[in-house]
This record gives sequence, C-alpha cells and structure tokens, in this order.
Amino acid sequence: FGAFRFLSGGVLLFIVALLPPLFFAGMIYLASNVEMLTAVGFNVNGEGVDASWMAIDKEPFFWFLVWQSSFAFFLSAFIGPTLVAPDLAHNALPLYLSRPLSRSDYILGKLLVLLVPLSAVTWVPGLLLLGLQTSLAGPGWLGEHWRLVPAVVLGSWIWILLLAVLAIAISAWVKWRPVATGMLFGLFIIWNAPLLYLIGVPFTLIGYMGIVAAEEAFPMKKFGVAYQ
Repeated sequence: FGAFRFLSGGVLLFIVALLPPLFFAGMIYLASNVEMLTAVGFNVNGEGVDASWMAIDKEPFFWFLVWQSSFAFFLSAFIGPTLVAPDLAHNALPLYLSRPLSRSDYILGKLLVLLVPLSAVTWVPGLLLLGLQTSLAGPGWLGEHWRLVPAVVLGSWIWILLLAVLAIAISAWVKWRPVATGMLFGLFIIWNAPLLYLIGVPFTLIGYMGIVAAEEAFPMKKFGVAYQ
C-alpha cells in the first residue's frame, strides 16, 4: 500500500507539473488567433486593454522556466530520497557492484531516473512550446528568436543537474526518506535561503538571459568561468 501511495503521489505531482506548459501553449495559440477571441465577444484590441500578452517573445519563456524550475525541485525532493537509500538500507550495493556494473554506471543509472522526469517538465515542453509558436508564427519568428532554443535547454539542464546531484547525495547520506526529503527542503529553503535566491532558481535563468540578450553581446566566456 505504501508503494502504491508513493507511485500515485509521484504520478499526480508529475501531472500537475505539466499544467503550466498547457497554459502557456493555450496562451501561444490564442495570441496567434486573436480573431477567435474577438468572435466570442472578448475585447482584446480596444482602448484601455493591455495587449502585451499577445507579443510572444522571450518573456513568456522566461516565466515558463521560473514555474517549471519550481516543479522540478518538488519532483526531485519527492523522487530523489528513494533512489539510493533503499539500496544502502538493505545492503544491496555489494550485490549490484559484484556484477559487471561499475560505481559510475550505478550513479549514472540513478541520475537518469531523476533526469528523465525532470527533463519532461523543463526543457522538453519548452522546446515543444517553441515549436508550437514557430508553427503558428512562421519560420521567421524562430529566425528572429533562435537564441531561445539553446537558452531553454541550457537553463533547464543547469538546474536539473544541480537538483539531481544533490538529491542523490542526500539519499546516499540519509536512509530514512522523510528525513532526506526534509533535508533537501531545508538545504534550499530554510538553512540556505540566500543561496537558493542567488544560485538556485536563477541558475535556471542564467543560460536563458545570457543567450537571449544578444543585443548586449553577453560574453560566453563567463559561462566557462561560472561553471568550471
């Protein structure tokens, strides 16, 4: 029963994490089909109406990453503590490593368990949204905003890799799942809130802002200094 409750909770959280991409997809579609809103009686171009939401540029994707980075954190806090702790608690590591499986292979496998769902709620729907906007606005839009593609991918991977590594490290250190989950929340929210503000969620947006702000000629060498 406990395993079923955990699985159903994870599936529910994953479904909720996919709701913001659906919202942004709807916004992109409506912004390209304003006549549909006008036909049903919505005043979208009249005097005193803020029509800035219809301009699909870098800003909607910025807020998309903000929302999805939060859901990625909750998913990692929910899934991460269950990855290594059960193997340590049941002394299963010697059994795994006695087979043709190295330690790096074992860690890589655990990382993939986290990176797959985290990717499914961050850069994968981000690219789908970019594809939707391109199909509605034409290839010229992508030619003008091509930097959004590497920005969404890079910004997402910086964040989900950080989450995955920390979640697995805490799972290997603490064998009891509730304590491990609490430590992950404490690390990011309570004990190190300034670090979360300065290094956490903004990590998701560094790649985004650095690549999208081409007008300011942001030097790419800064990325090498920051992440080495």
